[in-house]
Amino acid sequence: MCAETQYPQAQKKTDEKTPPHSQFFDASNPIPPPAAIAPPIPPPVAAVPPPAMTPSLSDVLLTALLTSNPRFTWQPLSSSQFRASSPTRASTASCATTFFEIFCDTYNIDGEDCTRLKEVGFRPGDSTGPNLDDDLKGVGFTFFGWKRIHSANSRFKSDLSAGLF
Repeated sequence: MCAETQYPQAQKKTDEKTPPHSQFFDASNPIPPPAAIAPPIPPPVAAVPPPAMTPSLSDVLLTALLTSNPRFTWQPLSSSQFRASSPTRASTASCATTFFEIFCDTYNIDGEDCTRLKEVGFRPGDSTGPNLDDDLKGVGFTFFGWKRIHSANSRFKSDLSAGLF
């Protein structure tokens, strides 16, 4: 059966402007297109781990220091080394001296220059100028000796920022 014999009302009377007339179709009530179904949205994934999961900067620096220098060994002090009447506070001088000696050994600074740096109150990472000041001349630094100190301090800062020290 062809479409012309099945629906006699629409025989050659329909085009784009005139819709067919039938009991099943009315131009005022067209069939709506199916609603577009959006794909399901996946749950959000945490981009950054929570702060409790990441180590602090001091932990990272201490770990780098302990692993990079094999001569530095951590030995906890026993309680018998302290008198009962002595206050229980950490000694910053011994830690700073040990770290200062590690700095001098790592960057090949000779003993005389290390002694001069201690007199001036230098700490590794302090800002140093490339030129020799009158104060530094008075302590006994030479021009080339200060250049070595300045370049060692610059290398220390770059190593520290790269996580090597």
